[in-house]
Amino acid sequence: MLENPKDLIEVSALTRALNIFSDRWAFLILRDAFRNVNRFGGFLESLGIPRQTLLTRLEMLADQKIIYKRPIKEGRIIFEYKLTPMGLDLYPYAVSIWQWYMCWFPEETVLDSSLKHKNCGHGLQVMMKCQACDGKVEMKDIAIEAGPGAGMDVRPTQRKGRRSWGMGPDAEAQRALSVVCDRWNNLILGAIFSNVQNFEAIQNSIGIAPNTLSDRLKTLVEMDILKPTRKNSGSRFASYIPTQKGLDFFPCLFELASWGNRWLMGWNGPAAIPIHKTCGDILHSKIVCAHCKQEIHPQDVVAGNAPKANILVDLVSIKKEKIHAN
Repeated sequence: MLENPKDLIEVSALTRALNIFSDRWAFLILRDAFRNVNRFGGFLESLGIPRQTLLTRLEMLADQKIIYKRPIKEGRIIFEYKLTPMGLDLYPYAVSIWQWYMCWFPEETVLDSSLKHKNCGHGLQVMMKCQACDGKVEMKDIAIEAGPGAGMDVRPTQRKGRRSWGMGPDAEAQRALSVVCDRWNNLILGAIFSNVQNFEAIQNSIGIAPNTLSDRLKTLVEMDILKPTRKNSGSRFASYIPTQKGLDFFPCLFELASWGNRWLMGWNGPAAIPIHKTCGDILHSKIVCAHCKQEIHPQDVVAGNAPKANILVDLVSIKKEKIHAN
């Protein structure tokens, strides 16, 4: 049966990736997996997540081949949840989120405060560079060309859910994490980074309901991630542009979209191909240490001065296993 054209949007690696990482719980499970939390009870204790929500998210991540269930015997058979190669490849995205969060919420505790690059001994700070020319990459340095996978996808389902951040001392940081891990917020930012900045154009580009779009834009403006420009004749602002806080979030979305291109686009390949205007080559990014300029790998990042329970990635004990999960 043919799809209704109103139910279709352009194919996007970012959209497909955000269908997996659609809220903060999926990201926080990923964070804890990189911290070597690998049992149901460990996730439950670390996250304070409802049991059924955790079970649903773990099942989804396993179905998507981000994690796999590894049986072990401790009197009885139980399961550990381990990252697959596909899951480990999300590290550039995870550490980019951490970098943005530490830059703009350095005193907060929702994400963790101290990592060290053991190759050079410095506290971790990262930047995105081009693999071809080794130049630093910013949003303005990228042009997009259509790829072989361009076409139409079914638009994402409008999901309803509570967005509650509590009233404690870290409520603003909790809110920030929920905002940047929200699927619609990320899709809006992705559209704006692609120069789709008018309200109606954003709506048509990502297939979002007008009331949902208005709500998310209001939140992103309140968080100083976007700012509105000239008003039109109606009640809405005509267009939105990223603030510096918004621009600094660009590597996070680019890394997630790049991951989507590698793992989610199938035989047809990417729908959009990024070109690094500085060197003219296809942009394959790398996340490097801002001090020694070496590419960051999970096994090279250790806890800094923070206690073990309070770091984003405690990978001293993580072993990259050769697994057969495909």
